[in-house]
Amino acid sequence: MRVVTGLLAAASLGLIVLPASAQRGPIVQRTIYPQCARMKDPVACTCALETGGVITPRGFWTYSSRNTPVYFECMRRAGRT
Repeated sequence: MRVVTGLLAAASLGLIVLPASAQRGPIVQRTIYPQCARMKDPVACTCALETGGVITPRGFWTYSSRNTPVYFECMRRAGRT
């Protein structure tokens, strides 16, 4: 019982720290799409295009709201939250 109480206390104080890779999963090295290289956020643009998004005629990237979970999973794999 003391061990469990001690672990709970340590966890609540932030004394138990997991490595960043254990908290978020592996970060995948991304290849940036050539169309996204000059965008403000090339990683987000690449994830949008990989998940069915498009670049508009005005030069902005967008993705369908149907693919939002897939887009966020792509961003998470890229090391974004």
